[in-house]
Amino acid sequence: MTEQHQIGKNDKFYKICDDLSLKSKNLYNSCVYKVTQEYLVNDKNIIGNLYHEMKDHPSYKELPTKVAGNVIIDVKNAFIAFFNALKQYNKTPKRFKNRPQIPWYLHKEYGRHVVTYNNQAISKKSFEKKHTIKLSKCDVEVKTQIDNFDLIKCARIVPHDDYYTVEVIYEETEKPLSLDNELYMGIDLGVNNLATLTSNKKGFKPLIINGKPLKSINQYYNKKRAKISSELEIKNKTKKSKRSKRLDRKRNNKVNDYMHKSSTIIINTLIENGINTLVVGKNDNWKHKPHMSKKNNQNFVSIPHSRLIQILTYKCLLNGINILMTEESYTSKSSFIDRDLIPVYNREMRVFYKFSGRRVHRGLYKSRKTGLKMNADVNGSYNIIRKVFPDAFNHVDGIEGLGVVPSIVNLS
Repeated sequence: MTEQHQIGKNDKFYKICDDLSLKSKNLYNSCVYKVTQEYLVNDKNIIGNLYHEMKDHPSYKELPTKVAGNVIIDVKNAFIAFFNALKQYNKTPKRFKNRPQIPWYLHKEYGRHVVTYNNQAISKKSFEKKHTIKLSKCDVEVKTQIDNFDLIKCARIVPHDDYYTVEVIYEETEKPLSLDNELYMGIDLGVNNLATLTSNKKGFKPLIINGKPLKSINQYYNKKRAKISSELEIKNKTKKSKRSKRLDRKRNNKVNDYMHKSSTIIINTLIENGINTLVVGKNDNWKHKPHMSKKNNQNFVSIPHSRLIQILTYKCLLNGINILMTEESYTSKSSFIDRDLIPVYNREMRVFYKFSGRRVHRGLYKSRKTGLKMNADVNGSYNIIRKVFPDAFNHVDGIEGLGVVPSIVNLS
């Protein structure tokens, strides 16, 4: 788990973070130079002795010992990965597009590197007295919501374009996964409807988490970003500035906040209804060249559904809820009401399937047999459950006891 604190340019800790990150970069580059020279000139691998090679170096002494040690570990890991990749390349070069590149230096002037503080380099006294994370031998101190100091693994100062993030990495105990109680919830992800929730639990009313505010955030961002980039390209022949970086940061914060709030609603709904299995519909490479109009492409690709899935995954594990992923081919075309079979799409076999219903328009699905209409995303979400658990609705006679009219949840 990670707790994040953003340090902007107007923050009193910004200069301290920038100085530490600069010193970390200097040590990183010094280590890379040492290893590279020995490897290229003397054909020697000094990774195992890198600490002893660098412990008397001036850039090493500019940082606290434990922090400097973590920079050396980062360099060692980078070169170990390089040497392993090189071995694989020498054995089977056809598996690679190009020869693996040796780790290179960070930019002399603008380059910055992560500064990592182990648990032992964080003040326990400050944590117990003021409930803060205070980093060793510097004034950086941030409030924390973590209750137990022993759960903290490390803290990191992470550089970004125009700000720093103080990340506190900690452990949180996961609950054992619940036994299958044959209650399932399906999620259909989309744009206007960010997530449509259904369940085979009798009496459960479908929920739709409104995705329009998120869509609005992205549309405003894309419009402003395009205008700023155009102006910069004409005047300065560049696409980035302080203004564009600030816009990027603001947009990312808003999107991340929306995803966390949405995931909290989903997890709370699962817990309140005693549902212990979540089924999420997601196709591989679904955002790679999607076949939509240019406008819809931009809306769909701009929404980080994978980020929502990532957040849901770790929150489910913390609460002992099973989470399953399934491909969702034909879930929007099959009729849930008529219990159509839901085939799996096969790119190589062009098979035409006929279903018992159709979309009347974008948000409405109609059964040809019964004439019954229901929300199209609700239909898709129910079918996502059936895709994994075909017998999930055997206890339901028809659609009695199941909702077809969803409630919409608007996030503030």
